[in-house]
Amino acid sequence: VAGRDVVQDVAHGKPAPDIYLRAAELLGAAPAECVAIEDSANGVRSAKGAGMACVGFNNPLSLNQDLSAADLVVDDMRELTVAKLHSLFMDTQGNGLSGRLHDPLRGACAAYLNKGLQPLLGD
Repeated sequence: VAGRDVVQDVAHGKPAPDIYLRAAELLGAAPAECVAIEDSANGVRSAKGAGMACVGFNNPLSLNQDLSAADLVVDDMRELTVAKLHSLFMDTQGNGLSGRLHDPLRGACAAYLNKGLQPLLGD
């Protein structure tokens, strides 16, 4: 779900979590079952405030945003593999986190791959 798809449905923009809470609602998922990909500090705050895992993307067009609050930061979208996304839902012992989607994430990533999102190629 892209922000432009839900921005008109929310009262507050980023860094408030409203946009991500609405996106999860539209997906029929709990926020803890979602991953946001963000290239701005306010976007990361918004996603984390909604209770989502967050990947920070160091977008060269976003002028050195502080993405340190993200769960994972990548410099190139090609770094974002199914395995890395899956790891966001695992604890340090490799167990699925309580309340987090873990095994079905592989299916969701495969569905995205079938739609041609090349950055998720890999494991």
